[in-house]
Amino acid sequence: SDAFVKQGWRFDSSLRLKMNKINREHFNLSGESENENWVAGFEEGSRKRIMKQSENSPEFEELLAKIDFNSLREIFSNIAEKSGVDSEKINFLNPERISNSLSSKEGERMAEFSIMENIIYASHEEIKRYSSDMGLNKDLMVLQVLCHEETHAISYTSCVGLKEFIRNKNGVIETQSGFSIGTIQKENESSQFNSLFRFFDEGVTEKIAREITSEYLDKNPDFSKTENVKEFEDVLYSKKGKMPYDGSVLFLEGFIKKIGLAVGLDEETVWHAIIRGKIEGINFNDTEFKNSFSEMFPPNFFYDLSKVSSDGQMFNLIERLDLRENIKNKPSFSEKIKTWISDLSSKIS
Repeated sequence: SDAFVKQGWRFDSSLRLKMNKINREHFNLSGESENENWVAGFEEGSRKRIMKQSENSPEFEELLAKIDFNSLREIFSNIAEKSGVDSEKINFLNPERISNSLSSKEGERMAEFSIMENIIYASHEEIKRYSSDMGLNKDLMVLQVLCHEETHAISYTSCVGLKEFIRNKNGVIETQSGFSIGTIQKENESSQFNSLFRFFDEGVTEKIAREITSEYLDKNPDFSKTENVKEFEDVLYSKKGKMPYDGSVLFLEGFIKKIGLAVGLDEETVWHAIIRGKIEGINFNDTEFKNSFSEMFPPNFFYDLSKVSSDGQMFNLIERLDLRENIKNKPSFSEKIKTWISDLSSKIS
């Protein structure tokens, strides 16, 4: 729709980015910003309804009370400010927007951030089950899962067509969450959800969340007295399949390394640029973006990246990626990309 074109990043001829400083937006189908009072009313109504459905779990409530959300918000605010987003306006969710209402059936998701309702759904039972299976401390796992979902929440998000969808009980909603782009389509009783770049975005989200979890534990000695903290942090960074999204994080780190080698930048600089891109809303599906980077990446790379749906597909994609070969005879282009990434990264460093 016209609204989707208005989002995120736009490039000029020098690859300088014109950044969108609002990191949570709603549009109607005609492309206009949705009425803020309507959005606030919808989110509050959703919160009240969902929290009533939340499964009563004194253990979960006690653990939420143990987490210092002010300290956690401060860590997220620091990242947002470095990306040019007002820390007072970041979409950090306090406990009143965290609902223990996901299905507790074995094998279900541990948590999920809802772009439309602005709620974190969790399943404390599933988190405990996963922790037990992997030999991890369940309280630390709750902290890590919440850091992951809060990272989704404070990233750039947009929703197009929600009001019309609610009114008509049918139609299409277009969403963006960080690098992930999605559509929700409903016709009569049939619903369909499609997403692009989801695995890449989950890798970025998880890598940020792991860094935030470690920082939180460093700054909160009371919580860090929890049993087996060191073992948990070792697992966070070992990427041996014990943590969710280990495959996506491994792919991301390979991606970062290959970009750094290709243009002569250290991995930390490339990583900081990706963090800022997620928070400010870079859109890999943007035609200008793809055209700007067409000399660097193989044909169809971003198309293939958008469709990845398994660890095997990700590893195959990164193994085939040879950026140095693509730009070895294009020094001016390489320098332009290097400057762009350095500028993007500079405030995060």
